[in-house]
Amino acid sequence: MSKTLILCFFIAMCPGARALDTGFDIAAAYDEAVNIITISWKNEEQCTQQFILQKTDDGQYWTDLDTLYNDEALIGQEIRWEYRKPLPGGSYYRIKAIADENNFTCSKPVFVTVNPPLFEWGIESDTKKDKLTLQYLGRGKIKGVINVVMQRISGKVLFRSRLASNTKTIEIPVDNLGKGNYDIQLYVEGALIWSQHFKKQTLGSGMICKLF
Repeated sequence: MSKTLILCFFIAMCPGARALDTGFDIAAAYDEAVNIITISWKNEEQCTQQFILQKTDDGQYWTDLDTLYNDEALIGQEIRWEYRKPLPGGSYYRIKAIADENNFTCSKPVFVTVNPPLFEWGIESDTKKDKLTLQYLGRGKIKGVINVVMQRISGKVLFRSRLASNTKTIEIPVDNLGKGNYDIQLYVEGALIWSQHFKKQTLGSGMICKLF
């Protein structure tokens, strides 16, 4: 994560608590050449102590990516924030502005698509055979061995496999998994090129995998 200004901690001096402005606007754009998402907005909140950059892939659960502390010199300024670790696909981003623990607001979410992805994979759940099938849809040539990792959200690795660079279809067994949330990640030469979350859950008499 990169911020264009060097910041120091600042607590705005406000004459008593007041409600922050709601639904302020931010702008976001993806630069494919450098694989960076730039987020910008005008800081007009002198009572804000900190801004938190957040992201969601499913529209429900927001993840904190970074925190920026407000500074007197930033009030009234245009702020640019660079997110340098976007994954292929699309996500919503927003800024959460916090005045104190009981007083905060969020910007209007903006959707950013990181594509056309070089190394995109399609994924399907086969409930009859209890497996996930990955099909290569990317336009980039994979140069190196493909390392497949399946793990719990907590980070515990449950499955690993090494495949040739020209592999176009990958089948991953999930019959031995219990209910819960998992990640599938693909690496080439140590670099993460693709990832997908899924949840194994009970539906009727069987287990299904739901992507998210």
